[in-house]
Amino acid sequence: MEENIKNGGGLSIGTIWFLIKKYFLLMVVIVVLSAGTGYMIARMRTPEYTISETVNFKTMNGETNTSSAINVQFAYAQTVIDFCKTGKVMDRANFYYNEYLNSNYTNVDDYIKSVNDRLTDYVNPINGYLIEKCVDSEYSVEKLEGAVKYFNSGNVSSTTVDSKNTQTTFKITIKKTAKENLDEDYEDIKARIKIYVMACDIEARDSFGDGNSYIIPINLDRMYSNISKRQTTMYAGIIGVVLAVAVVFILYLLDTTIKDSETLVKITGTNVLAFIADQEEK
Repeated sequence: MEENIKNGGGLSIGTIWFLIKKYFLLMVVIVVLSAGTGYMIARMRTPEYTISETVNFKTMNGETNTSSAINVQFAYAQTVIDFCKTGKVMDRANFYYNEYLNSNYTNVDDYIKSVNDRLTDYVNPINGYLIEKCVDSEYSVEKLEGAVKYFNSGNVSSTTVDSKNTQTTFKITIKKTAKENLDEDYEDIKARIKIYVMACDIEARDSFGDGNSYIIPINLDRMYSNISKRQTTMYAGIIGVVLAVAVVFILYLLDTTIKDSETLVKITGTNVLAFIADQEEK
């Protein structure tokens, strides 16, 4: 067939159809094996789940339209957003999450309510502001000694979504390595993000001490995975199709048999009086 191509024979539609019929089973096997390999790779890899919660931060109690005041507010809001990724917040979040896991609560919202119920107010001695719900007598960094650190700089991030006048909307994102049960994974990572947002709010009130640093949850986003079995299988199947076509084309090039009278004429330079068609091609 290589000689055929060199002499301008090329691949006719009839030849292509003949090759598909002849090697159909081989092509199917290659595609299925490729897709199956992709699926197995996706199953063997441990996915990482990501979930975000959109929160709102109000920078000032009063409204203002001056550009300088707004710039100050935006800078202050960015400070709070960056603050949500600090070690102080992560320590508090790790404390609360460990406490939640060791408690009898089956619903994270009930646990968060219990924490908020035990928080007390205090008056900032420097500026005299009343700081509501920011003192937790149960919380102590020393209690984290030997505890599992679920939150760290590698799995927590925060990004600005929108800033308008006195309000800034941003997202806090948590990542975790998956387990076997998807439902358990979702409930677990949902609990983590909610507890982390609570820790951000409490720590911000306590650390900024201005009676105004409130981080309010708005919307819990859906959970995402960095590995999709369906997509991986589909991409592997497409690769299998390309590979199958390549294999068939190589087999065609390696095939030295003469398939038609035109090819015989081009090779020998003589006329063909008659030929008997291959019964398999009918």
